[in-house]
Amino acid sequence: MSKEFSAFLLKTGIVAVAISLLVTFALPSFISDFKSGTAHMLNFLLWISTAMVHYFLMKKANGRVQGFIPSFMLTTTIKLMVYFFLILAYAYTHRSEAAFFIICFFCLYVIYTVIEITSILGFLNKEESS
Repeated sequence: MSKEFSAFLLKTGIVAVAISLLVTFALPSFISDFKSGTAHMLNFLLWISTAMVHYFLMKKANGRVQGFIPSFMLTTTIKLMVYFFLILAYAYTHRSEAAFFIICFFCLYVIYTVIEITSILGFLNKEESS
């Protein structure tokens, strides 16, 4: 495991723990019918999928930006399609919780995507400069 990926896992792991603590202790006091189990499940799912995608993209970059761009586009498209079908399946089977699930998913997706993009850009810039 590379040093960059270990640093990414540590950074996202700290974010995942912080989100879990927020979901467990802070949000239930502000939102009366807060579903913490769903939020924890989403947090774990997005953390793991972000780590897997990031690892794949770091392997594909391998110091070449030209080979990275098609891999990034394909990976992002597949990831979004999987997420879309996951959201549809959950919303169809749990209609009463659909709005909460979608809002929670979107917030977590934005958080993890920002971390992933900034990390991969830092990795590519470092690879390009060396």
